Amino acid sequence: MRFAGWTGASIVNTALVNPASYPDGPGSGRQGEQVSQGASRLASAYDFELTAERLRTAGRMAADVGVRISIEVHQGSIADNSWATLHLLDLVGLDNVGANPDLGNIYWQYEYPDETPEAAIVALAPRSVYWHCKNLFRLHIPDLHRSFFQRVPLPDGEIDYRFAIAAMLEAGYSGYLAIEGAQKGDQLSQDKRGLEYVRGLLSELSGAPVNGQIAVKA
Repeated sequence: MRFAGWTGASIVNTALVNPASYPDGPGSGRQGEQVSQGASRLASAYDFELTAERLRTAGRMAADVGVRISIEVHQGSIADNSWATLHLLDLVGLDNVGANPDLGNIYWQYEYPDETPEAAIVALAPRSVYWHCKNLFRLHIPDLHRSFFQRVPLPDGEIDYRFAIAAMLEAGYSGYLAIEGAQKGDQLSQDKRGLEYVRGLLSELSGAPVNGQIAVKA
């Protein structure tokens, strides 16, 4: 938080993911299985309260230097879906601590997602202060009780970012949008398509020129 204040950064993003309790056990990869180690399903009321206490301390330190904290909705963490994240934010109770509604992390945590991307973004948009965006194709293999995922350019996957961006704009969001792009092949060309897609949607949905708060995240 102090470093962010020194450098003039406006926000610090964090994901509350612990190392796997059983590194070779089910759910250690936190993607596409029926269980996910460290997930909110396994958390107690005390886990939420203690996490909120620690975040409250960090949030007050951040407020002193004019910085906000975003809690990334992330697989294998206590904040891995909309209701767990909102519960945690309510317990923290600070205006400068909000959500980063990474829909891809909800989508690929389990064999079947906890919730739809549409439900998640509508719930989280009013509390969002930063935003990671990635898109995925899901391959479900029922015989294995597993789903596998391929990360693809933002226009190409199964998460509807037209809906998601519209929901964020409707909630009054005006912060950063960070594109988590392709991992294989010509990343620059693929991520350029994602950037152009987002700029086009923002211009179309807002009816105004796009500002510079879009970044491509490796």
